[in-house]
Amino acid sequence: MAGRGCLAAQAFVVRQGESPDGTSDGMETLTIERPEQITWDYDREADTLYISFGKPRPALTMDVGSGVLLRYIEKTGELVGFTVIGISSILKSELG
Repeated sequence: MAGRGCLAAQAFVVRQGESPDGTSDGMETLTIERPEQITWDYDREADTLYISFGKPRPALTMDVGSGVLLRYIEKTGELVGFTVIGISSILKSELG
């Protein structure tokens, strides 16, 4: 890994399963509990950023498009992490 880190966490916004116009987008509601820590790894060769909330644990993955994969616990809907594939390309296009 080319980068690795750990951050203290406070509170997070919960992503609701609705589109901006209030209609359902067919996605599950995912929540983020207050993790004790947030860890991240960056794989330079794969240009992929991995973010985990709390201790790593088995989870399902949901591809939400644009190279973003969410990791969540199916039974509770708790978001435990996410992956961003092609992060440098995304940042370059967003930041100019």
